[in-house]
Amino acid sequence: MTYMEAGILEEYQRLGIGNYRGNVASEIIIAVEKYISRLSKMKKTGLGLYFLGPNGTGKTGLMCEVLKGVCDKGYTAIFSTLSGLADKFAEGWKSDKAKKEFVTFVRSIDFLGIDDIGKEYRGKTEFIITVFDRVLRYRSMRCRPTLITSNIGPEKIRLVYGDSIASLLYGKFLPLRLIGEDFRKALQTELQGELFGENNETT
Repeated sequence: MTYMEAGILEEYQRLGIGNYRGNVASEIIIAVEKYISRLSKMKKTGLGLYFLGPNGTGKTGLMCEVLKGVCDKGYTAIFSTLSGLADKFAEGWKSDKAKKEFVTFVRSIDFLGIDDIGKEYRGKTEFIITVFDRVLRYRSMRCRPTLITSNIGPEKIRLVYGDSIASLLYGKFLPLRLIGEDFRKALQTELQGELFGENNETT
């Protein structure tokens, strides 16, 4: 499976784990690298990762690094948002085929990455909660690892999504809390160096 087929955004396809060193705590980097090195075991146990922290601290990028590792090792992966999954689930209302395809997708994909959990919570509906609960439950029962990113912690997850989802998160996810400055600022500095650096060729 290619990165594009997995839905990994182009912005993250060109980056590597090295881009996060110095901007993300070393223990987080080590945890991500160990997870990637043990994907076979993670697939058997169903252990997922829960990246949480403020905006711009590298949550999505690090999740994409894991998903890229998944693709590189021949497993299947999908990057999505919770709203995107809800839209896909809603297609099942229109046809039994679409419903069956969604259930098959959720159950069979080796590693599923769900980005920005909680961004939709101000306008949350019972429908979104139902989809989230079903996705996590389907995958947890079949030991299919799920990765999520969020800027809200476990305590607020319980308030927003309820006890059932919070229980699934506590049972099947390793929380990785990111803190620090906005990673995008460091990346912008790096990009400026690539463009205006002294060693760049001129035309």
